[in-house]
Amino acid sequence: MPSLFTYKDNGGSGLLITGMAGSRARIAIPREIGGLPVTGIAPRSLADRPETEEISLPDTIREIGSYAFYNCRNLTRLSLFDSVEDLSDGVIRMCPSLFEISVSMRHGRFRLVKDLIGDSDAELLLRLTMDDGEACLTFPGYYSEVREDTRARAIHQSIVGAGYSYRQCVTRAGIDYGQYDGCFARISAADPVSAGIIALRRLMYPYRLTDEARGRYTDHLRQYAGGLLPELIEAGDAGAVRCLTETAEVSPDVLDSCLREASAGRKAEICGILMDAAGKAGGGSRGPEVFSLDDL
Repeated sequence: MPSLFTYKDNGGSGLLITGMAGSRARIAIPREIGGLPVTGIAPRSLADRPETEEISLPDTIREIGSYAFYNCRNLTRLSLFDSVEDLSDGVIRMCPSLFEISVSMRHGRFRLVKDLIGDSDAELLLRLTMDDGEACLTFPGYYSEVREDTRARAIHQSIVGAGYSYRQCVTRAGIDYGQYDGCFARISAADPVSAGIIALRRLMYPYRLTDEARGRYTDHLRQYAGGLLPELIEAGDAGAVRCLTETAEVSPDVLDSCLREASAGRKAEICGILMDAAGKAGGGSRGPEVFSLDDL
C-alpha cells in the first residue's frame, strides 16, 4: 500500500517527512515506513492545511523543521514526545486555534517544552506526562504593546497580560512550579475567570502543588464559582465542572440556571454532575422539573 506521506532519506538516520497527499482532519505520523524509522519532519512539510485539527508525532521523531505546521489555522491539538532534539523556529506559528500541547516526557528535555510554548503568545494548555505523575498547566495569552514618545523621540515597548510571566517559569532544565503558582496573584486580580481555569487545572492535576498554593486556588474558586461554571459548561469540560462543584459551594439558583443550559446543549454527563451538586446544596428537588436525562 502506498504511503500517505512523501519522504526522503534523513542523512542515514531514517526518513524525513516532506509532505502529505490529500487532506486529513487528524494527522498521525507513523513510526516507520517500509521498515525504516521516521525521524524528522521537513520545513513547511505540513504547513498551510486549514482542514487539519490534530497532529500526533511518534517517539522516533528527532527533528522538526522550521514552519513545519505553519498556518494550520484550525489545528487545536498537538501531541509529541520529548525525543525531539532539534525544534526549529516557527513550527506552530500562525496556528491561532492551537490550544492543547501534550508532551510525553521520557528524556527530561524541557528545552523542547520551553521552545514550543515560546513559539505562541496565545493561551495554551500544556499536558506533561512524566514517570512520577502528570502536570496540566495553563499558560495565558499576552501581547506586546508599542508606544511612541514623540517628545523624547523614543519607542517604549511593554508586555500586556500574564502569559509572558508564566512562560518564564519554564527553563531548559525544568519547570519551577513554585514560581508558576506564584504568578497567580497577578492574573487573579486582572482576570478572575481565566484565573479560575488555571486554579482548576492545578487542583485536578496537583503535580508538585504545595498546600499553600492549593489553599489560594481553592479560595479563588469559592469566590468566583458562580461566574466560572457557565464558562465550563459552554466548553463541555465535565472534569472541570466536577472539580469546581466538589471544591466550591454553588448557589441553587446558579445550579438551576446551569442545569437548563447543560440540558439545552444535551450535555448528559455535565447534567448528572450538576444534579448531584444541586442535591447536596439542597436544591435537588428542582432538577427533575427542568428536564429529564432520558431526553438527552
